[in-house]
Amino acid sequence: MKLIITLILVLSFAIGCSQENTNSQVFEIDEETKKMLQQEFIENLENERKLEEEAYAQALNDKRKAEEEAYNQALNDKRKAEEEEYQKKLISQRNTESSRLASSLQGTLDKYKNEPGIAEIKKIIDNSVNNVNDDNYTPLMIATVNNSNIAVIKSLIEAGANVNIISLTLIKRVCGRRTLLL
Repeated sequence: MKLIITLILVLSFAIGCSQENTNSQVFEIDEETKKMLQQEFIENLENERKLEEEAYAQALNDKRKAEEEAYNQALNDKRKAEEEEYQKKLISQRNTESSRLASSLQGTLDKYKNEPGIAEIKKIIDNSVNNVNDDNYTPLMIATVNNSNIAVIKSLIEAGANVNIISLTLIKRVCGRRTLLL
């Protein structure tokens, strides 16, 4: 910038001096020097224009990046909020379903309360149908071994009883002392 101002001043002064003092040879600039100074001046103007364009392009690029980052952040925040809302809804549905199944199970157990093993099943079930008694039997095991009504077994399974839990003690009790190949 300083170079441009200096060139302008030199050219202005030289042109002014050559017009005022046409006889004076002190500040007179020949045509070749004028053209060289004008060319330098034009090149400096073009360089400044290029620098301004680059700065403008960089500013636009920075703005675009900032907008893109803000958009992505807003999108991520929205996705996170939707995921949290979905999880809450899912938990609510599970709790509702669990309450319905527990209520259904409780109704079934009350209906068949005189069947063998129902009192023990009620005693074991607290928060989970997969709790075990002192002998490590689940309510489902007790219901099947004691030949409870099929409705009790169905209710236990619907309430989430794990059908894959195995008790070797119970298998020996049911099958006698026979060797069992698993």
